[in-house]
Amino acid sequence: MIRSFALALSALSLRTWKMVLYQLQPYFEWLTPLHIYQLEAWLGWTINLIIAEIIIFKLHQKIKSPKLS
Repeated sequence: MIRSFALALSALSLRTWKMVLYQLQPYFEWLTPLHIYQLEAWLGWTINLIIAEIIIFKLHQKIKSPKLS
């Protein structure tokens, strides 16, 4: 469920990355609209999945850790 949510949220992330990359475009000559499209497509889902995997890992550790009461 966490991965599914992360991928569903990637549509919003894609648009956010597009705005960020277009704001950075004047500072980088190589950042053409084609590169922005490629970067936003990649960043839109990979960053979300990395965060989802970190959350899953942390939850898994919390469940496996012995309770010291």
